[in-house]
Amino acid sequence: MTGKLVVCIGNVARGDDGVAHTVASMLADGECAIDASIAADLEVLAVHALDIALAERIAAASTVIVVDAARRSEPAVDVERVAPTPAETGEHGSTPGALLALADALYGASPAMWLVSVAAPEMPHRVGLSRTAAQAAEAACACVSDLLS
Repeated sequence: MTGKLVVCIGNVARGDDGVAHTVASMLADGECAIDASIAADLEVLAVHALDIALAERIAAASTVIVVDAARRSEPAVDVERVAPTPAETGEHGSTPGALLALADALYGASPAMWLVSVAAPEMPHRVGLSRTAAQAAEAACACVSDLLS
């Protein structure tokens, strides 16, 4: 296993559901305080949904962080360790735990994985984040930085 992978899930055309894409942009633009040695070996993906095709990338990583919107106002960020789970589908296609199990089954790899859920109270059909989600994106950026260190 090599490298670290951050997978940011969401739909930017659904308001705050795109908050993880904002986090991906912040990571790509260097707005998150990440050590240069970690940044050099970091892959950041912004995707609409978790797809089983991600299992290979997950298997190749030493650490995986999945960032996703959660329909709530507080807390700004919540972090949970992800364990392998039986295959299932959720709002965004597959689930992090199911992809972790698939990476293990197909490639014999089970990297450390965390789910960072970000406050996203407004999900209308529009582009742009609410003030709550924009502030939560900043908190999520700091959280992802801490997890990568």
